[in-house]
Amino acid sequence: GKDCGSDMDLHVVHPYASGPDVDKDGSPDGFFDLYYDCFWFNPHPSFPGVPAGQESNPDYSPSLDRDDMDGGGPETFNYVYPEADRCYKVGVHYWDEHDLGASYPTLRVWIDGVEVYKNATAPKMKMLDMWEAGEVCCSAKTFKPYTVGGGPVIIGGYLNPDFKVSPE
Repeated sequence: GKDCGSDMDLHVVHPYASGPDVDKDGSPDGFFDLYYDCFWFNPHPSFPGVPAGQESNPDYSPSLDRDDMDGGGPETFNYVYPEADRCYKVGVHYWDEHDLGASYPTLRVWIDGVEVYKNATAPKMKMLDMWEAGEVCCSAKTFKPYTVGGGPVIIGGYLNPDFKVSPE
């Protein structure tokens, strides 16, 4: 059921994404951008680079195919024809703990049916933490994890002030 497990959300962010700098690193984070972040609230965004005549073809748009709200997972993202030579930021946001406390996400990245990344150690996350996991580059078929001090990049208390929905 909806509230029987931890609700963690996958975010895949186009480089054009903007918004506030919640992590205070001097650049917009891109998470919760309503045009360029593919996540539960925006599961089928229109990223740029769609060839003329393909605007209505869903294969040319990214898609969050499953929003898991009970902790059983997985959440899945698909993008059949991503822009060439474009890389996308990937994050996991701990949206709602449903009184269950800390949780440990697993992130797996496949490109063209080949697994290119699986986190070896799941970061411990508390409600409203954002794990800025890394960057997927489809043309290069790579995933580059982001780290700080040898560990995962976790931003605590992550709420985009421009995004007016909050967990209940």
